[in-house]
Amino acid sequence: MFSHLWSQTKIVTLSRILLIMMALAGVFFTGAFSFLHHNLSEIHQDWQSFHTGLSTLANSPDNQVLLTRISNKIDALMNLLLWFIVAVLSTVSAFFILMYSTLIHKIVRPLKSLEKGITETTSTNDFSQVIPVKHPDEVGQVSQCFNRLTQGLKNNFDQINQRLSQVSHGEFSVRCDVDAHGDLLILRDNVNDAISSLEITMNSLEEVTTHLSQGNFSSRMNQQVNGKVRHSVDHAMQQMDTIIEQTNQIMEKVHQADYDHRIEIDCSGRLAELKNNINKTINSLSLGIKSFNSAVDALKQGNLTYHIDTHFEGDLDLLKVNLNKTTQHLNQTIYQVMQHSRTVSEGIQQIASGNQDLSNRTKHQADALENTAQVINQISASINETAENAKEAQTLSQQTLSQANQGQAIMRASVESMTKISQSSDAINSFIELIDNIAFQTNLLALNAAVEAARAGEQGRGFAVVAGEVRHLASQSAQAATDIRGVIHQVVEEVQNGSEHLHKTQLEFDQLADHIQAVNELIIHISNSSQAQAKGINQVNRTIADIDQGIQQNAGLVEETANNADQLTDLSQALMTSVSQFTVQSPLALSA
Repeated sequence: MFSHLWSQTKIVTLSRILLIMMALAGVFFTGAFSFLHHNLSEIHQDWQSFHTGLSTLANSPDNQVLLTRISNKIDALMNLLLWFIVAVLSTVSAFFILMYSTLIHKIVRPLKSLEKGITETTSTNDFSQVIPVKHPDEVGQVSQCFNRLTQGLKNNFDQINQRLSQVSHGEFSVRCDVDAHGDLLILRDNVNDAISSLEITMNSLEEVTTHLSQGNFSSRMNQQVNGKVRHSVDHAMQQMDTIIEQTNQIMEKVHQADYDHRIEIDCSGRLAELKNNINKTINSLSLGIKSFNSAVDALKQGNLTYHIDTHFEGDLDLLKVNLNKTTQHLNQTIYQVMQHSRTVSEGIQQIASGNQDLSNRTKHQADALENTAQVINQISASINETAENAKEAQTLSQQTLSQANQGQAIMRASVESMTKISQSSDAINSFIELIDNIAFQTNLLALNAAVEAARAGEQGRGFAVVAGEVRHLASQSAQAATDIRGVIHQVVEEVQNGSEHLHKTQLEFDQLADHIQAVNELIIHISNSSQAQAKGINQVNRTIADIDQGIQQNAGLVEETANNADQLTDLSQALMTSVSQFTVQSPLALSA
């Protein structure tokens, strides 16, 4: 009961009790001292009276009564003094006990607890800590006020931290709505203003970055954004816009094949690297285009020995290598065309000379065959006459033998002529195969030249025309060679047939000679032999007619071959004139 009453009593009440006790003690001590002073005054008066009458009335009864009264007063005073001392000690003890209890339990301990709580709160900034309140006195009320203060701060800071956490996660629409006053109100408003400013800044940055991702560098920060952020972002966007604008202008010039312009704006960092890389790219393109123009101009002028020696990177270097290889291959092709043209020209001249020899031999064979036909006709007439004049066979046998010998010689000459014609046909086939090979190689060279001219584009159009004409000439030569080969093959077959018939005729003439030698013994068989000989002579006549027709065809074919050779000679000269416009070099010298 007392402890509960003590814990509920406030320090002010205790202070008032102490003041009342001190006032009562003062009144008590004042009354006690006044009483003691009065008693001491009476004792002093009695003592003076006793001392005055001591000499005269030393042994009087009055003195004895006075002395007894003084002694009683002194005893009473001593007792009163003793009680006074006890009262003073009790009062002082109670006062000190009350003061000690008040100081220790009501002030010192709660203040230490309050100090500890405040120290922990200020050192850890943990406003969730609560100072324990044991007594509802002034110190307890201070502790409660401090607890309410820390709880209010904690609530404010918790909401501020929550809002800032939401802001850190990208929620810029939140605001602090905690009930606050004074500095906390200022803090809340400043936090809300900061969030609003950050929201405006982030929205503006989002808008700028959106435009930036869309390639729009003219976007700027919202004018409501304060501080250096807006100026920094606007400056960066302005610089980016300027660089992109100048880059677009330069690249437009590059698109128009104008490589004389460069990016001149001052920039730093990666933008400087971008500027330098673009300028380096334009420099490489400009140098490459100039080098390639020089090479193409050299090709246009027919100079196939031009070589690009400038170093490039990437596809430009690949283009340089391919262009050099193209020029080298074209040089090699034209060089080979020149060499093959000379070879073709020489071969055509040889063919023309061979055709002339073949024509002369064909005429000679025609004359010989005509003589042979005349002889065969004479033999046929003789045989017929022999058949009719069997009786005169013996007389004419010697003459017939002589004529048979002549016919045998003529037949040998005819066989030799046929053999020579066959050999000449083989030579013509060799020449035709040579012409066919030359035409095939020329066609391949013309095809390669057309491919290289197509790769060269517009500059190779003239060369493509020349290559087409060469290819057409090669095709005509190949076709003519094929036609000649067919005709020669037919002539060779007919000559072989004629040779076989002549060989048979020679055998017949041999038999005829034998028969004439034995005509005297076989006169009875003259008629039969004459008939057989007449049939053989008729066959020989037909064979000779066929041979004559073949020789006439050979003569026409030789004439046609000569005309084709003349055309090939003219085309070869035209080809030599066309390719002589190019400046070429030996492939070995060019590769070295």
